[in-house]
Amino acid sequence: MNNEELLLIQKFTKAFSTVSPEVIEQIAQIGHLEYVQKKDHFITFGQTDKRLAFVIEGLFRGYINNAGEETTLWFSDEMDLLASYNGILFNESSKITYQALEPARLFVLRYDNLKKLAKNNQAIALVIIQMLEKILGEAFQRNERFILMDAEQRYLNLLEKKPNVMARVPQKLLASYIGITPVSLSRLRARLNKKRDSK
Repeated sequence: MNNEELLLIQKFTKAFSTVSPEVIEQIAQIGHLEYVQKKDHFITFGQTDKRLAFVIEGLFRGYINNAGEETTLWFSDEMDLLASYNGILFNESSKITYQALEPARLFVLRYDNLKKLAKNNQAIALVIIQMLEKILGEAFQRNERFILMDAEQRYLNLLEKKPNVMARVPQKLLASYIGITPVSLSRLRARLNKKRDSK
């Protein structure tokens, strides 16, 4: 692993907690780089997966397939964490498929190996706690968005939280995430642009 990749891992772990260079090196030693081609899957429906992955480069979506119709639930890009909370927390199979929308580079480690390191290292234990909080928090927010927000609110929320994702996602998938058709998405965008221009 080169210095650039170590710096990226350091940046990622520091998003959760302040850790020493020694801890960064320990985490780097139990993980590996993984490349995922565009349209390939990192985790598939029905797979019990206990990996944690830090997105170094690339864009992913999570989706479910209901009677042949795919519904996009979320998008994850650089500096995001990918993990199946069902696998990590409950040792159960994933209900969601994780697909690369661009060629991607990940730093991947097994959750069990990270837990072993944490037994004698409080800094790593704190990183794990904060990672789990992030996984659960994001799952809760996803559910909340679909229950409480309408299409326009979901669109505006994505624009606020991940503005760079908009230009990288095909309109069909963006419409699926928002919960409307591509035609309705075009109309929504036109309406919002008109509202913005009138101010």
